Formats: sequence, structure tokens, C-alpha cells
Amino acid sequence: MKKLVSVLLAAAVALSSALMMTGCEEQEYPVSIANYTIEKEPENVVVLDPITADIMAYMDFERKVAGRSKAVTQPELKAAPVVGTEENPDIDQIVKMKTDLVFCNDKINEDAQKKLESEGIQVIKLQKPETTAEVKTNY
Repeated sequence: MKKLVSVLLAAAVALSSALMMTGCEEQEYPVSIANYTIEKEPENVVVLDPITADIMAYMDFERKVAGRSKAVTQPELKAAPVVGTEENPDIDQIVKMKTDLVFCNDKINEDAQKKLESEGIQVIKLQKPETTAEVKTNY
């Protein structure tokens, strides 16, 4: 249990550092997260992954969250509309929101991921880190 908590805390610190950079108006892009590159600052973000949502809520990034999955229950993000589940997000709703970026985990349906990407929406799939090395790779 202690190992899991320490890994999650390390992930939170690492992702929060990356998210802080994306929130700064003078931030230079591109920014790299988990072997993905974000070319420009996103305007509308959908969060399907509750772990990433924890970090975004902690860092006060709710202004960027345009939608969330049913699994995302943080009080700070409750104002964002639900856009389906982690596995099967509502693609049409996400597209209508003019979403730039979707944070998800490996629970997402492969077809849903492909549809999002075909609509020009960047999908960042974060795997739950189990080791310190995986935290460094992901965040």
C-alpha cells in the first residue's frame, strides 16, 4: 500500500509539473507528457481517467476541463458535463465541444480512440504506473 501511495504521489508531482507548464500563458510548446507531444496549448480538455482528473483538480485546472467520464467524480470537476464512460466516451458530444485533447487510460475502447483521433483530437493514453521507472516514463 505504501509503495502504491508513493508511486501515485510521484505521478501527481510529475504530471502537475507538466500541467503547470501547459497552464502558463508564456509556456513554450511543444510540451511532452508520457511520450506524447502536445504541440500547442489546449483550449478544451476531456478527462476520462480519474487519476489524471485527481491531478488536474488538485492543480486547479478545472477551467480547461470541458468534459469528463462517469468515473471522474472530483467535486472541482463536477461542473463539466459527463461524456460517457472511460471505456466508451460519447464521441459526438466530445467533437461538439471542440475538444483539443483527451486524457484517458488503457480502458478506452480502441474504436473510440481511433474515432477521436480521426476527428483531429489528440488522445493521451496514460497507463497506471506500477514502478518509479514507469512514473518517469509516463510523466
